[in-house]
Amino acid sequence: MTLQYFCAENKVNDWTNHWKRQRLVWWRKFANVRSNFSLNEDQTDLEPGVNNQTSIQVGYQWVSQS
Repeated sequence: MTLQYFCAENKVNDWTNHWKRQRLVWWRKFANVRSNFSLNEDQTDLEPGVNNQTSIQVGYQWVSQS
């Protein structure tokens, strides 16, 4: 899902953090184990005009992390 939100230039970081928190809270509301959800910020391979990219990741207990 992509969210594009236009605001004043001096409020970009405030709104970005607000929407990231809101999406994480929404996902955790439906989870049995809320700590499985986390934010992952990616600064590499971004399209022109994109400042940052954040994804919400979920960790499943049957997947081993290496």
